Amino acid sequence: MKPLFIILFLSTSIMGFAQDFDKILQEGIALHDQGKYRLAIQKYENAAKINKKASIVYYEIAYSYYL
Repeated sequence: MKPLFIILFLSTSIMGFAQDFDKILQEGIALHDQGKYRLAIQKYENAAKINKKASIVYYEIAYSYYL
Protein backbone atom coordinates (compact mmCIF):
# COMPACT_ATOMS: atom_id res chain seq x y z
CA MET A 1 0.00 0.00 0.00
CA LYS A 2 2.84 2.40 0.76
CA PRO A 3 4.39 2.20 -2.74
CA LEU A 4 1.03 3.10 -4.26
CA PHE A 5 0.71 6.09 -1.93
CA ILE A 6 4.22 7.26 -2.80
CA ILE A 7 3.51 6.97 -6.54
CA LEU A 8 0.25 8.90 -6.21
CA PHE A 9 1.91 11.59 -4.11
CA LEU A 10 4.78 12.06 -6.55
CA SER A 11 2.50 12.15 -9.57
CA THR A 12 0.26 14.81 -8.02
CA SER A 13 3.31 16.83 -7.00
CA ILE A 14 4.66 16.74 -10.54
CA MET A 15 1.26 17.73 -11.94
CA GLY A 16 1.18 20.67 -9.53
CA PHE A 17 4.53 21.91 -10.80
CA ALA A 18 3.37 21.58 -14.40
CA GLN A 19 0.24 23.58 -13.69
CA ASP A 20 2.24 26.25 -11.86
CA PHE A 21 4.65 26.46 -14.78
CA ASP A 22 1.86 26.85 -17.34
CA LYS A 23 0.05 29.44 -15.21
CA ILE A 24 3.17 31.54 -14.70
CA LEU A 25 4.10 31.29 -18.38
CA GLN A 26 0.62 32.43 -19.44
CA GLU A 27 0.77 35.35 -17.00
CA GLY A 28 4.10 36.36 -18.53
CA ILE A 29 2.67 36.18 -22.03
CA ALA A 30 -0.31 38.32 -21.00
CA LEU A 31 2.03 40.93 -19.49
CA HIS A 32 4.15 40.87 -22.63
CA ASP A 33 1.07 41.45 -24.79
CA GLN A 34 0.22 44.48 -22.64
CA GLY A 35 3.69 45.92 -23.24
CA LYS A 36 4.86 45.27 -19.67
CA TYR A 37 8.08 43.60 -20.74
CA ARG A 38 10.04 43.84 -17.47
CA LEU A 39 7.20 42.27 -15.49
CA ALA A 40 6.84 39.59 -18.16
CA ILE A 41 10.55 38.79 -17.90
CA GLN A 42 10.20 38.37 -14.14
CA LYS A 43 7.36 35.88 -14.69
CA TYR A 44 9.39 34.00 -17.28
CA GLU A 45 12.35 33.79 -14.92
CA ASN A 46 10.07 32.32 -12.26
CA ALA A 47 8.81 29.77 -14.78
CA ALA A 48 12.42 28.93 -15.70
CA LYS A 49 13.11 28.09 -12.06
CA ILE A 50 10.35 25.48 -12.22
CA ASN A 51 11.36 23.98 -15.58
CA LYS A 52 14.92 24.77 -16.61
CA LYS A 53 14.64 22.76 -19.85
CA ALA A 54 11.59 24.50 -21.32
CA SER A 55 12.92 26.32 -24.36
CA ILE A 56 9.73 28.38 -24.72
CA VAL A 57 10.66 30.29 -21.56
CA TYR A 58 14.01 31.34 -22.94
CA TYR A 59 12.44 32.32 -26.25
CA GLU A 60 9.90 34.50 -24.46
CA ILE A 61 12.61 36.12 -22.32
CA ALA A 62 14.68 36.92 -25.40
CA TYR A 63 11.69 38.27 -27.29
CA SER A 64 10.68 40.49 -24.37
CA TYR A 65 14.22 41.85 -24.11
CA TYR A 66 14.22 42.47 -27.85
CA LEU A 67 11.04 44.54 -27.71
